Amino acid sequence: MVEVSYIITMVYISILLLAIILMLIYLLAIILVRRFHTVNNILTGNLCLTGIICGVYWFMYSLLSVFNPGIFVSTVLCILTGYLPQVVNCLLVYSLVTITIIRFFTITYPNKRLFKSQVWCFISLAVQWTVAIVVPIPNFVLSFRVSFSKTHRS
Repeated sequence: MVEVSYIITMVYISILLLAIILMLIYLLAIILVRRFHTVNNILTGNLCLTGIICGVYWFMYSLLSVFNPGIFVSTVLCILTGYLPQVVNCLLVYSLVTITIIRFFTITYPNKRLFKSQVWCFISLAVQWTVAIVVPIPNFVLSFRVSFSKTHRS
């Protein structure tokens, strides 16, 4: 039965690796070709970047959990496994929310040039990244307290 779980994990890891490679190719095309530097492509590039970050995290987590499951016992990794999954998942979800909000403002206010500018796009992306990093902090503090109390019991 153990072999089936390894096979499923390897299929999962290979799909993640394929997705990471494809997103990286698409992101490099957006970065390197100058005519792709439009607001919609910047938002798509941000989605690719957050997808790459999320994919790399879950790729590494899957590899470590299969080949070295005892690594998550240490205090530092126990704390980080409570915070990092939320950050990478929030980045991906909030990236889609940011795209939706920017397109909503573009459709609702078609005559406002601010909502069609790259400055507005980068401000929105900065807010997205800030919120994705700040929102999971209470869980980080809570997991730190739980991990600290587990290691210092008598």
